[in-house]
Amino acid sequence: MTEKIAYLKDLGVTAVELMPVAEFNESELVRLNPITAEKLKNYWGYNPVAFFAPKQSYSVAGGPGQQVIEFREMVKELHRAGIEVILDIVLNHTAEGDELGPTICSRGIDNSIFYMLEDNGLRYYKDFTGVGNTINANHPVVREIVVLVLRYWVMHMHIDGFRFDLASVLGRDQHWEYPPQCAPPRSHCRRSYPARHKDYCRSLGCWRCLSSRVFFHASLDGMEWSVS
Repeated sequence: MTEKIAYLKDLGVTAVELMPVAEFNESELVRLNPITAEKLKNYWGYNPVAFFAPKQSYSVAGGPGQQVIEFREMVKELHRAGIEVILDIVLNHTAEGDELGPTICSRGIDNSIFYMLEDNGLRYYKDFTGVGNTINANHPVVREIVVLVLRYWVMHMHIDGFRFDLASVLGRDQHWEYPPQCAPPRSHCRRSYPARHKDYCRSLGCWRCLSSRVFFHASLDGMEWSVS
């Protein structure tokens, strides 16, 4: 992308939004290329495996941890050109799918905490996301992880803001309702940290209605959510 910065500047671009770049399972598809018969790859990125890790295969150098260095350098160059970086982030589900999916991340840590499970069969998942499972963002441990993920991408990767994929899921309970305790984690987000300037997140959905927007602000005084 750094090679295209001059072109973006000529267009008058002041911000770019990246599709999900956290480590994801690109080999999840079972379909084959009808011409080559090779297994198809999924580079869409909306099936995260590790929320705190940039996608390793996106690295040019390819060495261990090199993707972190390259991502930071890309963001730094965009900032030098006066271009903000917004990250599309997926925190509503993982690549583990339903009960037939692989155990590659959260399921192996604590399945009952990380996911919403059916009341009449704890091996089965509530699928409010359409991809097999739903992150239980109402659990205090999981809510804390959500905040830590945001802090990581802001503080260490220098992202300027976020667009939340299916943000409305983060505020729902196991009955698809919006109870007060499932509101955006304001109290969890009010942690001070050395922010450079404004940070915000915007979503096509929100906690209360799909037509609203969720903003995430960061300042020298801390972090806070607001809904409009």
